[in-house]
Amino acid sequence: MSDIIKDYIRNLKQADILLAGMITAREKASGFRPVYDMVFVFDRESKPLFINCMAAGKLGLSSADLEGRHWRELGLSLQAMEPWEVCVQKVFATQEVLVETIELFIPTVGSTYYEITCSPIYNAAGQCEAVYSVARDITRQVKSEAERLEERAIFDQLVEKAPMGIMVVNADGTIRYLNETYQKVFTGLPKEQVLGKPASILVEVCGADYGAPLLGKVLAGQDQFGVYKRAVERDWLVSAFSLKDSQGKVRMGVVIAQEMTELVKLQQKLADSESLVGELIQKANLAVITADKDGIITYCNPEYRRLIPGNEDLVGKSVAMLAKNLGVNQDDLGIVRALRGEEMLAEHQSVKGKEWLVSSFRILGENDNMIGAAVCVQDITQTLQLQGEIRKLERFNLIGEMAASIGHEVRNPLTTVRGYMQLFQRKQAFADYGEQLSLIIAELDRANAIITEFLSLAKNKAFQLKSDNLGRILTNMQPLIQADALLLGRQLNFELGDTPDLLLDENEIRQCVLNLVRNGFEATGEAGVVNVKTYQEGSSVVLAVEDNGKGLSAEVFNSLGTPFLSTKPQGTGLGLPICYKIAERHKAKIEVDTSPLGTIFYLRFLITSPA
Repeated sequence: MSDIIKDYIRNLKQADILLAGMITAREKASGFRPVYDMVFVFDRESKPLFINCMAAGKLGLSSADLEGRHWRELGLSLQAMEPWEVCVQKVFATQEVLVETIELFIPTVGSTYYEITCSPIYNAAGQCEAVYSVARDITRQVKSEAERLEERAIFDQLVEKAPMGIMVVNADGTIRYLNETYQKVFTGLPKEQVLGKPASILVEVCGADYGAPLLGKVLAGQDQFGVYKRAVERDWLVSAFSLKDSQGKVRMGVVIAQEMTELVKLQQKLADSESLVGELIQKANLAVITADKDGIITYCNPEYRRLIPGNEDLVGKSVAMLAKNLGVNQDDLGIVRALRGEEMLAEHQSVKGKEWLVSSFRILGENDNMIGAAVCVQDITQTLQLQGEIRKLERFNLIGEMAASIGHEVRNPLTTVRGYMQLFQRKQAFADYGEQLSLIIAELDRANAIITEFLSLAKNKAFQLKSDNLGRILTNMQPLIQADALLLGRQLNFELGDTPDLLLDENEIRQCVLNLVRNGFEATGEAGVVNVKTYQEGSSVVLAVEDNGKGLSAEVFNSLGTPFLSTKPQGTGLGLPICYKIAERHKAKIEVDTSPLGTIFYLRFLITSPA
């Protein structure tokens, strides 16, 4: 079997697995099993290479039993398979698509009519190597005239007993048919006294505004849909349309009238509520959306559309569509909770990367009956971001001042103590304390490393920009980082795109990249993968460091850049703050995207012309 056929069958099997799951879910939800087409792929010997779940089920066997075995080996019914095999062999002979209607007798379903479509599947050499065959059950389409008449009778009864008024008039304006509802409400006369009479007799009952103009337009070929009319002291939604022959000539006109009296009253009440909402919107810079008690959205203001760019017009649609657009569970929507009686006041929610204050409340009509609900949303994303930036800058300033003022002073005594410890190690009198002295020296070195990172945050750190290329710096660093990757058992990939030169401090960029990559190594387990990429995006050059770890928790994500925050037992918590400080000095921006599949750090440099 060629690779093309193998891939083709593999894809069919994957699709069939999904279909089987959908059938099971549909059966559980609705109580009946949906019917789909039977699908086979046959080889030249008429042996199935693939059988979908529907076909296997009808034949009373599993796909595994059928695939690769001739139907005769399995003892399947001659009437069930031989006509099909004839069609398949015709396609192999002609190498053309074949469509035929055949009758098959399948024990599990009995005698059934199928429309068989057989299509050749060619291999790379252009030869017909297999046949794709689909059987669609068309038994209902070839049923007897008696069954069609029975269905027509049922349909006639449905029309006759329909709760809406239905009337059919001839092209000359005489009444051809009217159902029971139309007859009782609009005429009050027996049908035999109305049929064949001019439709103008309805004017006496319904009024001239309802009857003559509407029928006149319809018989002139001007269809009318969704027209509100007042007749017999009730409100009606009337639709009228013409039925034309093949030459486009009007043969009949149909009038359908649905009583809307209660709905019209409700619409008036909702209009009053919308007026109140509109006044509220004018006085408050809030996004507002309202829905009726059935969960159908009735109003959505422009501020809400601005809040979610690209959001489609939701008026007239279910709140389920709103939940889909926001990517949240429908039951968690503020407006749905309000419809359940759970009103909200200034609840903080995170939706699509934005921070909202959400309030929702019921809309009450007469007798305090709930007629709908409203939700108001205030976007506080920028406010929280500014507060976070201010807190972060305050921490940076504090650490910078501490580093600048005490870093050098603390280093001097540490150096002295370390020197004496090394001296004591060489003296025989301290031979029994070698292990303790080594531990002291290691801890002194650790303290010195922390001070070094402190000094990296200092405001007065030496900083020199020159025109350089991010790709060149990373290329020079690649052997060093690859060595770390090999030592830790990690996979490191570089994808360095063509980017323009930037004003950079090479030493600081190297330190920032090392911090981000080593964080990526530590975030992944054995055989973890870290990808380093550079590319131009608009007016920015982007350095992206991506790992396939488990992602960041919400607590850690919201505190990124905070000094001393570390998830590592021996970490100082200064690596990322240093990266943020380096980005700040380069007028760059760090963005983070995290999920259970991993984390990506983006360092975005604005492209500027070198001075």
